[in-house]
Amino acid sequence: MRRGAKISAAAGLLAFAALVPRLAWAHCRLQYQVIGPGGLFYQVALGSIQNLGVLPGGTTGQLGAEVSWTDIRQLDLTGTIQVSLTATDLTGAVTCPAVSLNLDGPPSCGDDFSPEVFPVCTPSFTVTQTAPHAFNCSSACVSYPQPHAWLANYYLGNAPGPPVASLSPQSAIAGAPSVAVGIRGSGFIGASQVQWNGSPQTTVLVDGTSLLALIPSPLLVSSGTNSITVLNPGGISSPLVFTAGSLTPAPSISGLLPTSAMAGGAALALTVNGANFISSSTVLWNGQPRQTLFVNATQLSAEILTADIAVPVTADVAVLTPGNGTSTAVAFTVTAAPSPATGNSTFLFRDSYAFPSPSRRGHPVTIRLQAGLADSVDVHVYDLSGVLVNRGSPGSPQILDDGNGKGLQYTYDYLWDVSGAGSGVYVYTITAKKAGQSDIRKMGKVGVLK
Repeated sequence: MRRGAKISAAAGLLAFAALVPRLAWAHCRLQYQVIGPGGLFYQVALGSIQNLGVLPGGTTGQLGAEVSWTDIRQLDLTGTIQVSLTATDLTGAVTCPAVSLNLDGPPSCGDDFSPEVFPVCTPSFTVTQTAPHAFNCSSACVSYPQPHAWLANYYLGNAPGPPVASLSPQSAIAGAPSVAVGIRGSGFIGASQVQWNGSPQTTVLVDGTSLLALIPSPLLVSSGTNSITVLNPGGISSPLVFTAGSLTPAPSISGLLPTSAMAGGAALALTVNGANFISSSTVLWNGQPRQTLFVNATQLSAEILTADIAVPVTADVAVLTPGNGTSTAVAFTVTAAPSPATGNSTFLFRDSYAFPSPSRRGHPVTIRLQAGLADSVDVHVYDLSGVLVNRGSPGSPQILDDGNGKGLQYTYDYLWDVSGAGSGVYVYTITAKKAGQSDIRKMGKVGVLK
């Protein structure tokens, strides 16, 4: 017996195939394809012949073994033989369940050979390493419509892939979430693998005419056409075209609400009005995405952060829809906050009055003094007979412009609760004091109507 090994590149799960191709008149050749994890030894058993071929650990590829015609005749190739595979890493091993290989007729190893020498199916084994020194293995016998032609072409390196007919869907929006694509055709098997531009994707076998593949969102980032093919052991289908691109117009902005904010303010909800918005549209603030709520196709709401409006700036607001483009930016103005109000603190009388006058239906009366900054302010209220009916102090002043033409002033307001006073005219006095300054004393009248 003479053995030889022929290696060809492959990747993925361990697949094993046996076939009897056409060779020179002196020998029959049994050829196997072994693809699996590196660092293992793979041993082939065909019927009563053990260790027909050994693939050294760390090697993946195609293993061939030549056996003389006499040796082949010792096997009962006219009936059913068992084909198995053992994988080992010296301390752990797994033997794949045997696959029954049915042959229709006696072998012919000369130049003239007939299809009967080929099995009606090809043994296929899948080995996975689940842990150090631990493996799993499953087996199947894969049928092909024309095994003779398929195997002959496979030996020549031109194995045809499964026929593919259609995709559903045939397109998606660029930047869309993951898409499940259905592939219709024939000749699909458990080992069939859908490829996206040559890269294998998660594939589910529905039946012999249907596959389902999950195309992840990172592959849909850019617009363009992509090739989808189906790879069977030894052959690849013709490509089908899947388009990732814009299915709706680019977004546009017609207005913002609000259009401005004061620097140093709190975070705000920005309403963006426009057109062609979808659920994946995002509002951009100076090119940076902000949390966005899709309201409808003409309105979005975005959260503008406190940090975004911390200082005066003119910001660019735009809308990005993945795959459809970015809108023209619209300006949002962050204005400077006004300087803190300042009044004239000089201790000097500016104005005094009481309001409302008359007070109706128990409305409190405000007695006001504008006289700069004072150390103390006292208010007394008398009836017309001179009886004191109320007294108190207004407390700290506020700076305001009350429209009396004097501008911003330090203003003292005393609130008189008139609930205990009867209807009539009352006299009030205001006394403001400041150390080192002459007191300011003012008097006025106010009416009360119950």
